[in-house]
Amino acid sequence: MSADHRFGFAIVAGTIGLTMVIAMPLVRVGFDEEVHFRNAFILSFESFTEENETLWNMFNTEDANHPGYRTASYDEYVAFKNYLDENALYENNGKEEFRVTARTTSSMPTFAYIFVAFGINIARLFKMDFGNIYMFARLINLITYVITMFFAIKILKKGKLLLATIGLMPTLMFLSSTISYDPVIIGFTAMGLAFLLNEFINDEEQISWKNYLLGCGFLGYGSLAKAIYAPMFLMGLFLPKTKFKDKKTRIIMKTGFVVCFAVLMLTAVLPLVMGQDGGDDRGGDTSHTGQLSYMFSNIFGYVALMFESIGKYLFDFSVGASALDNMYFFGK
Repeated sequence: MSADHRFGFAIVAGTIGLTMVIAMPLVRVGFDEEVHFRNAFILSFESFTEENETLWNMFNTEDANHPGYRTASYDEYVAFKNYLDENALYENNGKEEFRVTARTTSSMPTFAYIFVAFGINIARLFKMDFGNIYMFARLINLITYVITMFFAIKILKKGKLLLATIGLMPTLMFLSSTISYDPVIIGFTAMGLAFLLNEFINDEEQISWKNYLLGCGFLGYGSLAKAIYAPMFLMGLFLPKTKFKDKKTRIIMKTGFVVCFAVLMLTAVLPLVMGQDGGDDRGGDTSHTGQLSYMFSNIFGYVALMFESIGKYLFDFSVGASALDNMYFFGK
């Protein structure tokens, strides 16, 4: 029966996701999809700067890339795809001048874009048109999500059906069928948590170094792009003494949990301390340093606002429509 859960998930998720990948318009229908596509597309090149208006529109929140446009009919879909194929020129094909200058991606979220960037590289290798590249990037995201969740369900000893059900929630299927780093984060985090939760579920066997390292590795990789998930490592501190071979092993492993948490938090905090505050990649007048400054200058006000927001949005953002049935994103 356990095999049925993971294979059932893979079949259902693959079928639904593939249908969405094929049917969705080639515009930014996903959450900040233009930002994720831009980061992955540029990462797929050693260096890239193309003075092309159509490419620029696909990389940013322009009206030409608005999810409310070009979605009314199949004919409109085909017409826009043909437009992209003819105008979104990403290499020198003799039709116009191509100029390349140095531009790289080096932040922590880069790791979450590796799979999509690799897929885009393959698509370019086969000289795919731009519209097909956009669709292929979504497909790579879907494949990554299905595979990682498949193994997360396999790894987890109890609660397989629950995890499979969560993985098939409409919003998660929507995310996995668009261009985003969230499916990578969710999939690898799920695998890491599966290893960790197994140790709480099975109190008869001691934790092995193999499971410990795999759990930390998957959870750490999934948390690189969003260090806010780093506190999940601290769950390991609540494992009982009986789970460890001896006192020395217990100290080393629990210290490892703390070190992983601290290192991931530093990846988010250290750049701000060093004055490298790039704001939000999605745009807008944002400042991480400014936000932290506000938090610490008015800590009681911040805590009050936090609990007020939790009370107001907890249900809607956890089991309500916003979390379970959000199938669109109109952006700004």
